[in-house]
Formats: sequence, structure tokens, C-alpha cells
Amino acid sequence: MDEISRFVIQVRKLLNLNQEDFGERFGASKQNVSGWENGRHQPPIKALIAMHNMARGKAQIPGLENFVPVENEVQMIPVIDYVQAGMMTEVADPYSLGDGMETIPVEGRFSGRTFALKIRGESMFPEFKEGDVVVIDPSITPRPGDFVVAKNSTNEATFKKYRPRGMNDQFQMVFELHPINQDFPVMRSDIEQLEIIGVMVEHHRKFRQK
Repeated sequence: MDEISRFVIQVRKLLNLNQEDFGERFGASKQNVSGWENGRHQPPIKALIAMHNMARGKAQIPGLENFVPVENEVQMIPVIDYVQAGMMTEVADPYSLGDGMETIPVEGRFSGRTFALKIRGESMFPEFKEGDVVVIDPSITPRPGDFVVAKNSTNEATFKKYRPRGMNDQFQMVFELHPINQDFPVMRSDIEQLEIIGVMVEHHRKFRQK
């Protein structure tokens, strides 16, 4: 076992996660994490940076003990539920929706209101499986074909593909929300109350169900 392996194990145990749940945070399988911990191969550098951030100073990347990551290169964002997501247009910061939220690392420079949702149900199967995590940035304006989160009249969110259909008589954009699974209905903003919350910027696939 090398120093990187010990670092991975240390971070995983600090977070009190099993190998499968730990790997899910990096788009990796349980087998990938096992390989990291056994020294068969090493995590990508961005995964190591994310682990460094997640450890919050309690573990250091071997050989880079004085390492300070570039600001915003890896962000820790909250994973919220579908009801909380429905409230996103009413708050300035997703963390204000609740304390003690689970967080995940994301790569890139996204807005401070970026959040994540775990997919539920089968309306977006097979491209999105139940348990997958999607990262949503509310600062982005949707374009045709984007995957978006929208809220309905009961303030609960839904995740679908966005298709604009032109302006209505009040010069408001009419749009449809399409499921991938054709067993589920299309939603239309001129038939039911719908409001776009944000656009998907990352998809973290769950490799298998527990």
C-alpha cells in the first residue's frame, strides 16, 4: 500500500463512507475505489484535489502537503431534495435551505447557487438512472435540448429535457418538458404552471443500485 492509497482510505474514513458511496462522488465504481486503496492504480489528480477539499485540512495529498487548490477549480456543492429544489428561485443560497447537507465535489466555475439532485423515478431512463446525481446551475439560461430542473404549482421540482415552443399572446415563452422514457407524459407550460429553476451542467452516473 503506497501513500496515495493511505490518503484515499483516510479521506473515505473521515467521511464515514463505504467504497461504493465514496466512488459515487467522483463518478467512480466501487471497483475503482478498491483499486485506489490497494495501490493498483491512482485516482485522477482532480479527484485527489476534491478529496483534499472534502477532508477540510484533516488529510493532505502525499508529496503536496502545502498544496492550495486553485480557487473554484473544484467546488463543494449541496445535494438537495426535490422539494428544496422547488424553493430555489426564492433563495439566494442553496445552503440556506437546510443545515448539515450532503455535499459533492464538482469541477469548473459555476455560480454560488449551484446545487445537485439525486435522480428519482424512471422518467429519464435509460440516460439517467435512479440514484444518478445531476448538477444544476440556476444562473444559466436554457437552450433547446438542455436538461433542466423546473418547479410546478405545488413547488416541487421535476427533471426533464427542455424544448421551447415560441411566445404566447402575453409574450411569454411557452416550453415543453420532455421525458426520455416514453411511458411518461410531456409537460407544457401553457397547460400547467411551470418555472425553470436551472440547467444541468454535470451528470454523475451511479454504476449500480444497492
